[in-house]
Amino acid sequence: MTQSPVLEPMAPERARRLLPIAANLLPTEVVESRRARKVRRSVLVAIVALVVLLTAWYGYAVYETSVAREGLAGAQADADRAQKKQAEFNDLVQAQTQSAAMRNQLTAVMAEDLPWSSVAGPVLAKVPGGMHLAHITGNLPDPSKAAAPAVKLPSSTDQKLIGTLTVEGQAPNKAVIAQYVDALGTVPGLANPYVTSAVPNGDETAMVFTIQFDVTDAVLGGRFTPTKK
Repeated sequence: MTQSPVLEPMAPERARRLLPIAANLLPTEVVESRRARKVRRSVLVAIVALVVLLTAWYGYAVYETSVAREGLAGAQADADRAQKKQAEFNDLVQAQTQSAAMRNQLTAVMAEDLPWSSVAGPVLAKVPGGMHLAHITGNLPDPSKAAAPAVKLPSSTDQKLIGTLTVEGQAPNKAVIAQYVDALGTVPGLANPYVTSAVPNGDETAMVFTIQFDVTDAVLGGRFTPTKK
């Protein structure tokens, strides 16, 4: 009969003296092989992620390009429709352009236009009783050809003088002539009244007179001249 050895418990002091010992007994080839597999796995994951990212970016770029092409096609279609619509009004546009050109030409040509009716009307309306007018003569010399007077007389207005107006007729006496001159002095566009002659007629029953006025640019108002705001 065999007896089992009895193991005596180890004292705590002796147990603390034992040092844990650990050692990696795997061969170096195995460790490097495992490390290489981890690196390859990481590289493959990174490559797959990059491919997925590039694929997504390419898809997004294709989508944006498609949207841009559709927008461009729509804009071109709108432009074509607008050009076709505009072609329907070519005649109107040309007429408006020609009308604007004619108006500009008329503005330049008629800038110095003087409507004599606006001057002759008040001259006739101011005629007092007993006076009869024989002639009304207007003169607008060409500024580029008119020679400057040797002596410039004082003017009663600051407006530009552009011509003269001569009134000839008969009046009962000089008082009526003076009344007429005073009345014409209030007419816009007339200035510097001057009685050049006042003599009795052949039978001395009336006075034959000649009155001259300066015409100012206040009466210039060509209908095509643009108004100032």
